[in-house]
Amino acid sequence: MTELEVECIRRIAEEKLIPAESITLDTSLESLAIDSLDRVTLAFDLEEKYGVEIPEAKLHQIMTVRDVVVAVQQALTKKQQAIAGGTGAA
Repeated sequence: MTELEVECIRRIAEEKLIPAESITLDTSLESLAIDSLDRVTLAFDLEEKYGVEIPEAKLHQIMTVRDVVVAVQQALTKKQQAIAGGTGAA
């Protein structure tokens, strides 16, 4: 697992008070009782940690832990491209 995958799983496990080992990338957020408010909170925490912004529209498409990881990875890629392009925007 990548550092990002481990971090996403760790944060979910911590929030839901369940063992991280019981969560896989394909675990649905619904099965973890993660509602829309929990998704926003999780996204905010990850945005703060990685200095990125996950579009609100993307939050509604996140159904699994893997989707969370992909959303953060896409935001990181966008940030890196902006920096490489010299705009400095995230």
